[in-house]
Amino acid sequence: MRNETPLPAASPGASDRGTPSGVHGRKPRVRIVRAELVFAEDRWRRRHAFAMEGGAILATGAPEELARRFPDHPLEDWGDVAVLPGCVNAHDHSFQVLLRGLGDDLAFHRWRDRVLYPFSERLDRDGIRAGALLDLAELARAGVTAVVDFFYLHDRGNRNDLAVVEAAREIGIRLVLARSMYDWAGAPARYRETPEEAVRNFRLLHEELRGDPLATCQPAPHSIHGA
Repeated sequence: MRNETPLPAASPGASDRGTPSGVHGRKPRVRIVRAELVFAEDRWRRRHAFAMEGGAILATGAPEELARRFPDHPLEDWGDVAVLPGCVNAHDHSFQVLLRGLGDDLAFHRWRDRVLYPFSERLDRDGIRAGALLDLAELARAGVTAVVDFFYLHDRGNRNDLAVVEAAREIGIRLVLARSMYDWAGAPARYRETPEEAVRNFRLLHEELRGDPLATCQPAPHSIHGA
């Protein structure tokens, strides 16, 4: 259970817990959080604390130290929990969350041919976006803050890729879209591009995402057998 303990000079606005930072034009308030375990300065620290403002960590230290540094802000006690930096999922296939439970008893190549290929050919853009929303929301709830989505349902363009980007923006998770490339004749048609098409489409997507605070893309030839 999380308890909020006001410091002696707590500000009048400290009671608005649960109000999203920055709403109604207000500056995000500083929050000081104490927990049983905090991973800070490259090691675990017991009964440690950190101060944050919006999405930025301002400082870490002993609770008493941060209370002195930020005297006008409340101390939130998160109790017997461990707090650590966000995790990274370095290899994801967001749309495949929709295949969960299908063909679990099959060896990989039989699963690929009997489940993945036929199912993925039936997914439209809305289905791809819905799968990405579900997958990325589950990752965020599990403490993942950045994900590399190895994606290949291109339909010879970037509209489907951008559906995944839209989902990442909605969830608020950092995304590297690994724009995969297939030219193997055994793959579904919507996966396949010539190398020239893949280069052109990647460059267009890269330019579209230039400067995006959450999403970027990288080229990702699929495999020795696929590209």
